[in-house]
Amino acid sequence: MQTFNTKHRLFQTGDRLVVAVSGGKDSMCLLHLLMQLPIELVVAHCNYQLRGTESDEDEAFILAYCKEHQLKFRSIRFNTLSLSEERKQSIQELARDLRYSWLEEIRKEEKAQLIVTAHHLQDNIETLFLNLSKGTGVKGLRGMQARNGFVIRPLLELSSEEIQAYIEAKKLLFREDSSNKKLDYDRNKIRHEVLPVLRTINPSLDQSFGYHFNRWNDISKMYEGALEFWQKQLIEYRNEHIYIPIKKLLGYSFSASLLFEVLAPFGFNSSTVDDILCSLRDTSLKEFKGDGYVLFKDRKFLILQNLKKLNTYSVWSIQSKQRKIELPELGTFSIQSKPINKLTKLNKKPSWLYLDRDKLDFPLFVRQWKEGDYFYPYGMVKASGKIGKKKVGKFLRDEKVDALTRKNTYVLLSGQHIVAVLGMRIDARFVVDENCKAVFVIHKK
Repeated sequence: MQTFNTKHRLFQTGDRLVVAVSGGKDSMCLLHLLMQLPIELVVAHCNYQLRGTESDEDEAFILAYCKEHQLKFRSIRFNTLSLSEERKQSIQELARDLRYSWLEEIRKEEKAQLIVTAHHLQDNIETLFLNLSKGTGVKGLRGMQARNGFVIRPLLELSSEEIQAYIEAKKLLFREDSSNKKLDYDRNKIRHEVLPVLRTINPSLDQSFGYHFNRWNDISKMYEGALEFWQKQLIEYRNEHIYIPIKKLLGYSFSASLLFEVLAPFGFNSSTVDDILCSLRDTSLKEFKGDGYVLFKDRKFLILQNLKKLNTYSVWSIQSKQRKIELPELGTFSIQSKPINKLTKLNKKPSWLYLDRDKLDFPLFVRQWKEGDYFYPYGMVKASGKIGKKKVGKFLRDEKVDALTRKNTYVLLSGQHIVAVLGMRIDARFVVDENCKAVFVIHKK
């Protein structure tokens, strides 16, 4: 373990470590090894209350061990079964989340540098097969890492046989977890049914995978370097949003893998990425959901946005004497109201809107546009000479507005009438004409 620690620089002399101890042979081996070193230890145990008195006996066993060896002991009990049903989360996944969340709390409370777990080589092999069975990127092939944030795994290169030999040599006591033999859990199925078959094919399976993990960690580092380069070539950042040019993406022979690696951190799985890829040659707007993110497929771009920053028909009011309004995504709009004779010049940029104040009913309202909205765009006249009516959605498409901007387009309303598509066009019914006495000006700063 000390050689592995030196190789990966996991902890130092004098460090204070929180050691996750279940009472099984792996964690008891880890604890005993750490006790031989000049470091401070805090033993932490989670009682998931899943095995009745057996769970309580595990906790009592570790408590007694810590008292005997004058080690600080921290424990917690979780009503895991009820929480699993309440959160609609698998017991294994929930237990892992509860464990690491609590261990991090203990690390902070105890002012410890690190959390130590007893994961070993066989655990890592099982993790690899779990990753493969559920679909994984290159990172999943690396298995667990010796260090992940504040969590370290100093036994990661030790086999279960080596741990067993140490237990026997030191005559260490430990507790058997009966749930490890059940086939209810995916990990146990791999441990008891898959790996034994593979070991009949390759008796040196564990050693082979030990070599595999070292090699794939190196390959992964090279892959990440190449990935970083290609992401810089592909991705454009605009106002905290990610823009991916579709034509450029399709120009890469490895576009599928590149897109998966770009989107996976945002909660997009391989199936969704495949759907996105299939939509790229279609010109219609499409929308895909990840974990807390949404991706819009426009004609030219894939546009990624955080759902928390995506507003859903919120409404803001503008009072008659108001001087500015803050709108998400669009920023600050300045508001002025003045007699027509004090208007010295007109700014012709679309971001400046000039309205006949007397035609407006206050308060005005601002909200995101929605399907069915329509207005009479200034400058659009039919052959008959009448003002043309147009749906806002069609107006935005005709103006070739990209998908994200379209989603974050706001309209200004007076009563039930759309006065303007902010920053783009006013409604012809509210323009300043020769009869105007007061002008209402709104523009983006």
